Amino acid sequence: DWQQFILQLLNQGLLEIAYDEANTLKVTPQGRQVLFEGRKVELVRPSHKPKSQAKAKPPKTKKEQVDDALFERLRKLRKRLADKQGVPPYIVFGDRTLKEISGEKPTNEIQMRKISGIGDKKWQMYGDLFINEVLQFIQDNYKAVSRSIKGSSEIATYELFRQKKSPEAIAKARSLSVTTIYSHLAKLYASGEYEIDIFQFLSTEELQQILEAAIATGAGVAKPIFDHLGGKIPYFKIHFALAYRERLLTLDNK
Repeated sequence: DWQQFILQLLNQGLLEIAYDEANTLKVTPQGRQVLFEGRKVELVRPSHKPKSQAKAKPPKTKKEQVDDALFERLRKLRKRLADKQGVPPYIVFGDRTLKEISGEKPTNEIQMRKISGIGDKKWQMYGDLFINEVLQFIQDNYKAVSRSIKGSSEIATYELFRQKKSPEAIAKARSLSVTTIYSHLAKLYASGEYEIDIFQFLSTEELQQILEAAIATGAGVAKPIFDHLGGKIPYFKIHFALAYRERLLTLDNK
C-alpha cells in the first residue's frame, strides 16, 4: 500500500526523487504546504483484488486410489530391496516404472517386460518379486481392484493356485464353484502368458481323445465334444484340452 501512496505523492509533485543523492525521497515545496500549511491532499486507497482461489482438485477415481495404494506398496518393496543391496531406491526401479506397474498391474513375465525400464537384467533381478507383489495386492484388495483390471477374478484364482492350493480349496476360499475355478485356470493357460501344468488335471490319453473328438465334430466348444465322447470325460478336462489347442495356436502365430 505504501508504495502506491508514494507513487501518488510523486505524481502530485509533493515528493521528488533526488537522483544525485542515492535516489532518496525529498519533500517538495508543495509537499511542505501539506505538512506545515494545512494544504489538503487526496489519495486513493489501493483496491485489493482477492487472490484467485486455486481450483479444488477433483476427487480421485477408484482406479486412481487403487493405483496409488499399489504404488505405495511397490515403493516399500523397492526400499527393502535397495536397503538389502546398499543402493539408492532408484537403482532398483525409478518412480516412473513403479507408476507404470501400478497402472498396468502386470501379472506375468510377458506383461512385465512391456513396462518401461525393465530390461533383461532388471527382469532377472526383480521381475518375479514385483509380479508376486502385484498378485498379492490383487488378492488382498480384490473387491476394490476387480472393476479396474480385466480378468481380475482369474488372476485372483491364479495367485491362490501359485500357492499350491487345490481347485477345491480355491473355490471354497473365493466362494465360487469348482467349475468356475477350472474355467479360470484354462483361460489363463490358453492365453500363453501363465505357467500352469494342465496335465495334473488330465492325462495325455484324455487330451488325445478330446482333440480327436474336436476334429471329428468340428467344434470349438465343449458340449458337442462331451456328447461325442458319450459323457465319459468331464467338461473341465475338455476345457483344458481346448485351452491346450488354443495356446498352441497362439504361440504359433507369434
